[in-house]
Amino acid sequence: MGSWKPCSRTAMASIRLQVNPRKWLPGRWDHLRLRLKDRQVNEHHAGLIRIFFDSQPWVPDLAEAPDGWHKYLGPNLLICGEGEYWKTLYTPSHPGRPRPKSIDLDEWEKRGRKAVGELPGGSTK
Repeated sequence: MGSWKPCSRTAMASIRLQVNPRKWLPGRWDHLRLRLKDRQVNEHHAGLIRIFFDSQPWVPDLAEAPDGWHKYLGPNLLICGEGEYWKTLYTPSHPGRPRPKSIDLDEWEKRGRKAVGELPGGSTK
């Protein structure tokens, strides 16, 4: 892989967010269902979450983002995670903030994330 460095601005390693509920960490599916129920996530928010999962986004690995990552899916809808797993969902009725050193996925993509196994031009091996 060459001389890749975890915090390099030119080549950052990334992995796919695990969107298959069967491969989530124990309790993640129940966590999401409870958040959808208890936090009164409306149909619009549920749609935004689904669009995010369906896009199979790239996220930073733990070496690059030891404090995790986050993405605002809407003005009051925030998803946070670590490595390939999402961990927390903040909603309008239960707001929260990402960790101070958490990586914003939108900013991270603008800086030029590079997927593990990605070839020049964006194709994968």
